[in-house]
Formats: sequence, C-alpha cells, structure tokens
Amino acid sequence: MAIKHQSVGTELTQAEFEDATLHIGGEETLITTADVSESAAVFASITELSFNMLANKTYIIEAWLIFQSAGTAAGIAFGCSGPAAPVAVGIVAHIPIAFTLYASCCTLCNNTYDTGTPSVSVGAANTNYPSKLDIIVQNGANAGAFILRFKTEVSGTAVTVKAGSVMRYKRVN
Repeated sequence: MAIKHQSVGTELTQAEFEDATLHIGGEETLITTADVSESAAVFASITELSFNMLANKTYIIEAWLIFQSAGTAAGIAFGCSGPAAPVAVGIVAHIPIAFTLYASCCTLCNNTYDTGTPSVSVGAANTNYPSKLDIIVQNGANAGAFILRFKTEVSGTAVTVKAGSVMRYKRVN
C-alpha cells in the first residue's frame, strides 16, 4: 500500500512513510490503556510503550508514568530493552520516594539495558505517584523493538504502572 506523505511529496510504502515521518522531526506518542503489574523483582515489559528502532540511529525518549506500590517499603525501578549491541543507553529518572521527596537517579549504561533506576520506597501504599524518564539510545547495527520496562524493588510486593501512562519518542538522525 502506498501512502502520500505531504512533507516528502511522493507516495511511500508504510515503512518508508514511518521512516520519513520520524526522520523529518516527527514525534510519536504512546499511551497505556491497561494497568501492568509486577511482583517478582524481575523486569516486566510495558508492551504498549514500545516501538521499532532502526539500526545505527539515535532516539530521544520521554515517559511520564503513573505508578503504585502495594507496600511503602517497595519502590519501583525503570529500565528498558532494545535491539542487541546498542552503542549507548542513558536514562535519567525522577521517581518519588515520599509525598514531597524525589529520588533523581541517573544511569548511563553505555551498552546495556535493564540496569534499573530505582526508588526505595513510597510515602503511602496503593497511591498514585508520577515519575518522569528521559532516555537516549544510540542504537547499533541491529534494528528491533525498544520496550520500556519496570520492576518492584521488593520481591513479593507488587508495583503497578497505571493506565494513562505516556511515552513520546523521536529519532534524531
């Protein structure tokens, strides 16, 4: 199927259209429609917050997430998964650990996914908390899916990323 892209002015395949849209500065926004929970202290994927990355391209990603913890002693850690052998992965996370206190965690993972950006607690159980992630991925030679992930800090205590959480991404080269 061919699609006419106004900025490019020609008919493109679906893949060419998506590539052209992102290449000329387009952004994509994704939003979760269902809660996602995890209680085993193992990274779980937020499948609605994922997209396909092209090889040898750099992406900037922002996420605004609402989460809950079933217990005050259990915080949340955010990570991501993506194509094999990235050149660099950097995550800055702002995660609340109480009603008025945030844990700003900075992780530069070089070429590794799922190292986590943790908070160690929350102020009250089963209460909505906002968090903000800023991510940069310089992808390597492999194309594939980028997926935002999370886990509880305490095995056996569930953390939940709530419906309505948002991720926006943009390819910058």
